[in-house]
Amino acid sequence: MICELCGQNVSFLKPLLIEGSILKVCSNCAKFGKETAPKSTSAPAANGNEKAQRQSGVSYFPTSRSKEEIIRDRLEHRARRMHSKDVFEQSGEKELVEDYHKRIQQARTKLGWNQEQLGQKINERKSVISKLENRTMKPDDKLVRKLEKVLEIKLMEVIE
Repeated sequence: MICELCGQNVSFLKPLLIEGSILKVCSNCAKFGKETAPKSTSAPAANGNEKAQRQSGVSYFPTSRSKEEIIRDRLEHRARRMHSKDVFEQSGEKELVEDYHKRIQQARTKLGWNQEQLGQKINERKSVISKLENRTMKPDDKLVRKLEKVLEIKLMEVIE
């Protein structure tokens, strides 16, 4: 059986109250909680009393996975979450395409919009659109996302 606190595979687990939750833990983790009273085997009345249902420990949501599988999945998820990422890793980094100004202008004219209309759609000034199309301004990531969404074009490409 797997300890619900540390994930260690042991032969005996002890139910303990740890921070308001009853967990089945190994003898090493027993120091983190308090012993609980033995559970009664009778099911609570189905009168909608949620407190009685929680106290009995009986779950009314059927599951096809065993407790061990659920615990193993949670521990794997925690391990993935705690794994530090390499910020210098270059896999899948995106960069602005060289001909962004042409793509913006072509998509805008294809939709039949002038620079002012496009500016209104993405909540920017006409001068910003003009500077982008004249290549005197390079768009930041937020502006790129707006343009890609409204014009339905790709301005970022994956570099290797």
